[in-house]
Amino acid sequence: MRILICNLLLLNSIGCFSQNSVSTSSGSITFITKEHIVDQELYDQEIKLMDHLMDSILRLEILKDPFLSESERKQRLELFDSSFPSFSEAVDPQRNEAFKVQTKLIYTDTVLRVEKIRADKWQEDHMLINLKDSTYSMQSWRTPDVLYKRGLEIPYRNDSDILSLEEHRNDTKILNGFKCFKVILTVKNDQFQDDEMLKGLLKMGNTYYEMYVTTKISLPYHPQIKYKSILKKYFPLEVIQYSDLFKGNRKITVLQSNE
Repeated sequence: MRILICNLLLLNSIGCFSQNSVSTSSGSITFITKEHIVDQELYDQEIKLMDHLMDSILRLEILKDPFLSESERKQRLELFDSSFPSFSEAVDPQRNEAFKVQTKLIYTDTVLRVEKIRADKWQEDHMLINLKDSTYSMQSWRTPDVLYKRGLEIPYRNDSDILSLEEHRNDTKILNGFKCFKVILTVKNDQFQDDEMLKGLLKMGNTYYEMYVTTKISLPYHPQIKYKSILKKYFPLEVIQYSDLFKGNRKITVLQSNE
């Protein structure tokens, strides 16, 4: 009862939102996002190169740290060699269950709640999105009456990174009752977008999204597509993502259910 009262108070505190944000007044959409290796040999080649690069970068950071004594530097390097996981282990979707994520979008005509849980059962705090102005607050999943980061703007990717958008309206697919058509989005590579050092060292190339989208749903958040201009046009129900940086694998988001 306390949680129910708390959630009602949260909705009232967020304010009155537009009732035109979704095609129905309430419901839920659940997605599953997974990484798939589609060419093991090519993937292994790319990861081997990345492993070597990351190893060099991390060693260089230890060697250049001005606050470490020689003995501390030696200890750090020995620890790095003995226990630090390789880059390939960290990003291998067959070893790391963090790469499989269930995202549930629960919406009313006033608020969108985003719930995420990984295959290893690790759960994120919930995002509560105000559907009137697309700002959000975070809600602790352990204690729902705790709100933080109130009134922040949704962190979309930069629309200026979009290179092309192709619509294939004759290529259609029915997904859980929604008639969808194919869209191909090409953007400047958005992997490691926030890491200036890696962006300078890596040949980033482009990222490609092959999507089946509907215009019957309009929500300001998607677990994989982070471009505001795209979400204003349509809502993807299936996404296949690949890039020039990591070849041989795909990141795939599929619709699990809608209620």
